[in-house]
Amino acid sequence: MHQCRINEQKIKEQTMAGRTTMSCLVRWLALLLLWVALSSCQPGEQEGIPQEASSTPSAEMVTATVSATSTPTPTPVPEEFIAFLPADVDQEFASQVLGAFGALAEEHGMVFHQEGTWNENLLSAQVRAVAFIREAPDLRELAPRFPDIHFFLVDVYGAEAGDNVSLIGALGSRPDRQGFIAGYLAAVITHDWRVGIITQADTTSGKAARLGFQNGAIFYCGLCRPVYPPYFQYPVFAEIPSTANDIEQRNAVDVLLANAVQSVYVYPTWGNRVIIPYLVENGVQVIGAIDPPSGMEAHWVATIRPDWEAAIRRAWENFMQQGLGMDLEPPIVILNRNAQWFSPGKQQLVEKILTELLQGWIETGVDPISGAPTY
Repeated sequence: MHQCRINEQKIKEQTMAGRTTMSCLVRWLALLLLWVALSSCQPGEQEGIPQEASSTPSAEMVTATVSATSTPTPTPVPEEFIAFLPADVDQEFASQVLGAFGALAEEHGMVFHQEGTWNENLLSAQVRAVAFIREAPDLRELAPRFPDIHFFLVDVYGAEAGDNVSLIGALGSRPDRQGFIAGYLAAVITHDWRVGIITQADTTSGKAARLGFQNGAIFYCGLCRPVYPPYFQYPVFAEIPSTANDIEQRNAVDVLLANAVQSVYVYPTWGNRVIIPYLVENGVQVIGAIDPPSGMEAHWVATIRPDWEAAIRRAWENFMQQGLGMDLEPPIVILNRNAQWFSPGKQQLVEKILTELLQGWIETGVDPISGAPTY
């Protein structure tokens, strides 16, 4: 009995010890879990409660603020193109040249404007190109001082091409060549080669055109002797002073009419108001340097003139692509062809001679500078 009580007492003691040990393990385990939970939290964060924003701005916030408040980039100032044109330049020529340069400037986003008098102070930092038409200052000193500006000289004699200087028609519009092909064309289309020319007196260009016309007609018809009367020696010519009034201009036309002329080349464009209408009124076929006036198309054979637009575009493309200057002549073109007088077969013949003329295989026999014969 006593032994049983002892055993029962031991069992109770062992049971209490086990409970005490288990309780200690539970407490240590709970502490361990709490420590892990606290270690996983960032300072200032509590589970389920969002962390308050820091009062110090981050680098990204500062950058964004600076970008939002920075000064906008100014709009670039467009480049400029200036054309200097004297007041006495004829309208037909000026229109061709200014129209070509203006179109090219617009294509490349440049501001184009025209000036009458040369002024170096106009060459600001925005100026990209300058055109001098018929007149130009000495570019041997000017061009090197403005290497970022390209200079175009149109119909200016005596200049030299350079790195930033392009010459277009330095020998002029070659009136000797225009006259030569006009004379050849007139002889091709005219019965018995009864052809003539009206030019401006006392000018180099007028003299060159007259001699070129005579040589061109003779190049086709040789002695140019008519088969049927009236018998005159062709080609014939009339020269009119630039100061001639309307009556004097008509009198010059009458000289040609008295020689039974059937086709006339009118050079240059100054006599268009009186001379061309008077020729048409008398049934004469006209070759000119302009577009046919309204109402006179039936008597208009063709227009012969330099293609300034083509030459300017070629020089411009060379400047834009290579940045270099060049020296070139404007080609001569035949426009407004009237098939009634100028048939397709005759056109092919004249075009062949024009090609050989422009390529230098045929000489006009005229000095383009002085207008004097070279033979």
